[in-house]
Amino acid sequence: MNGKNKIVIKEITGAGILYKKAMWQNNDQWLSAEVWRLGTFQAFADVVPPQLNDLGTADTMILVRLPGFAFWPTDNFGSNKNFQG
Repeated sequence: MNGKNKIVIKEITGAGILYKKAMWQNNDQWLSAEVWRLGTFQAFADVVPPQLNDLGTADTMILVRLPGFAFWPTDNFGSNKNFQG
């Protein structure tokens, strides 16, 4: 699989770090991402899939009786706090 479609732009701001999906422009000569300010940016290949926490250790779990459950995804960029699924 071509890694060109897995490039993300890391935006470093005074408030924290944001990640944006990169788009190739001008016949794949440069990368672009929608940002709202000037600043410091880095491009990375996001080739490590995110990991999900286990809901439990049982072979079969009955979730009907639970009021809800939550997954806590993590990835190699630490960007899971902006995840919505």
